[in-house]
Amino acid sequence: MSNDHDPRAEIREEIKLEHLEVEHFTAPWRAEAFESGKAAVAFAQSIIRTSQLLNGGGLLAIPALVSLFGLDVNIGKTLLVWTGFSFCLGLLCAWICNYFAYYSQDFRSRAASEKAGAAEMQVRHNHRRAHGDPIRSPESEEHSKNSHKLYRRSDRAVLSGVALSLLSLACFLIGAYFGYRTVTETPQRPIANMPPVVGLPSLVPLPNPNQIKP
Repeated sequence: MSNDHDPRAEIREEIKLEHLEVEHFTAPWRAEAFESGKAAVAFAQSIIRTSQLLNGGGLLAIPALVSLFGLDVNIGKTLLVWTGFSFCLGLLCAWICNYFAYYSQDFRSRAASEKAGAAEMQVRHNHRRAHGDPIRSPESEEHSKNSHKLYRRSDRAVLSGVALSLLSLACFLIGAYFGYRTVTETPQRPIANMPPVVGLPSLVPLPNPNQIKP
């Protein structure tokens, strides 16, 4: 009489169920790790664009304002230096903030991967735990500790990035203030020192007042 009971089939079925359960418990953490990695890149690009539009635009506006209003740079050079310094400092803060933003998301991505590892180790431990073994898997506990450390690093990076972004905005406002003072307090260059303006009025000959008959 043949025995239909195949222990290997039961083992294969148990392993299959184990893999399905691991995938079920780790899927949310793996999805979070993937989305956090995408957000890190998008956040870095957004910071770069913001720094270029604000402080970089302010730097480009300095020579344009000097030329437009014909300001005497020898008299207003102190205000001009402070204006440019504020915008440059704002650019530097935004650039460093870019790194903090990236690492904040990178830490979260790695923490989510550690959480996935903790869930996987715990599920496998539950299937293979013998009598007398601890309920919590030691490997799962180690993954959980690593994930908590990474989450704390991510929080610190976020706070640092927020502080630097606010400082960058403050530098832009200070630079705009000094730029306003430069325009309003710096006198214009003497007419003799101003560059000639070539345009339609200069091309049209004007009549001599002495030749105009009453």
